[in-house]
Amino acid sequence: MGSDACTKACPEQALGIVNGKAYLVNPTVCIGHGACAATCPVEAITLVFGTERRGIDIPYVKPTFETNVSGIYIAGELGGMGLIRKATEQGCQAMEAIAGHRADGGRFDVVIVGAGPAGLSATLGAMAHQLRFVTLEQEESFGGTVYHYPPR
Repeated sequence: MGSDACTKACPEQALGIVNGKAYLVNPTVCIGHGACAATCPVEAITLVFGTERRGIDIPYVKPTFETNVSGIYIAGELGGMGLIRKATEQGCQAMEAIAGHRADGGRFDVVIVGAGPAGLSATLGAMAHQLRFVTLEQEESFGGTVYHYPPR
C-alpha cells in the first residue's frame, strides 16, 4: 500500500515514497516519536530500538513526547533515542508541550526523572518557562550517558 499518511506525519522527513511505497529513506533523522506509526492506516509500522535482528519495543509517544498515559512525557534514551543531540532536543521540546499545562496550587508543574542529556535539557527548559519543577537523579553526578562517556 502506498499511503502517504506516514510520510506526511513525520516531521523529521525520515520517510519517503519510493516506487509507490513508503520507505525509511533517511533513518539517521528518525527520533522515534511514532507520529508515522500513529497515522499508518494499515498499522504497518512498528517502532523498535535495538538491531534489525534483535529489536526492543519502545514506548508509544506522541510528537509532543507525551505517552499514552496522559501527563507522562518521555524523552531521550527511555524513548528509544540514545543520540545525545536528539535527546537534548527532545527534552527541550517536551518542556514546550508541558509549559501549557501548569499544576494547580503549590504542586510541581513537572517532575524530571533523570539528569542525562534529555533531563538536563528539560531542566533548562523548565527554568526558561518558569515552571515549578524538581529534577531527580539516581547517580551521584548529573550527566547520565555523557558523564560515563566514553565507555571504558
